[in-house]
Amino acid sequence: MGKPVAPTSLGNIEFDAVISFTETLASDIPDYPVEKGAYVSDSILKKPVEVELVALITNMPVTWRDRHPTSNRVETVKQQLREMYLSGELFTLTRPDKIYKNMGITNLTIPKDSKLNAIEVTMNLKQVTITSVKTVDISYMYGGNTGSSGSLSTIVEQVTQKAGSILSKVFGWVKGIFKK
Repeated sequence: MGKPVAPTSLGNIEFDAVISFTETLASDIPDYPVEKGAYVSDSILKKPVEVELVALITNMPVTWRDRHPTSNRVETVKQQLREMYLSGELFTLTRPDKIYKNMGITNLTIPKDSKLNAIEVTMNLKQVTITSVKTVDISYMYGGNTGSSGSLSTIVEQVTQKAGSILSKVFGWVKGIFKK
């Protein structure tokens, strides 16, 4: 087995060793009851990736000694981890084999004893899915006039009335039901 290329790190904190690492991939498959007590499913909803990490931090790192020359490293890293948790920010977890972006700390267990030259820190991380909003301006043309930003029902009604299609008949039939 060769020497590791880089240590496991969370943000700018490098761990001396990883005692255990568990990645959890989970999904929900909702089901809905139909006739005669049967259930159907029509989708799979992926949950965010979760990671449990038990890492070792020492005042005397063996593998990465040149990167961490301080003798008070354990206390420094404990304080940094507390601040990371309290900030509520997202971090990148880097492993030799994979990078996990947008990870938030959901649980952090740090031993209290400060007289030790090494500690085992346990943390749970969860990946946050970043989304964005996109606004679309709906423009339509009716009778030679161009309008915009009308309500969807108004646009559908105007388009279906003009078209005289099957859609306009269905829309008229549905509209008639609600008038009764």
